[in-house]
Amino acid sequence: MVLDEFGENGEWSLQYTTVEKTVIYHDIYPGTPFPKVTFSLYLKRKPGYYGLNILTLCFMIIILGELTDIGIFIPSHIPHLGHP
Repeated sequence: MVLDEFGENGEWSLQYTTVEKTVIYHDIYPGTPFPKVTFSLYLKRKPGYYGLNILTLCFMIIILGELTDIGIFIPSHIPHLGHP
């Protein structure tokens, strides 16, 4: 597999690739080969990117919880806010 146009990714790293060619013969068309080519890309997730996403989400949940506790986000069903 030629990887001349392959671009690096911040989340994934390419470990290796394989190409497998097989020929299948069907009963409907006897003697006619049907080639099948399977390209496999083996990727590995970079741990720093994954950890950053999880930590960011956790901090956002904590901050939203704290803002709700101190009254920054007020529920819209309170009558004096003009909602029925």
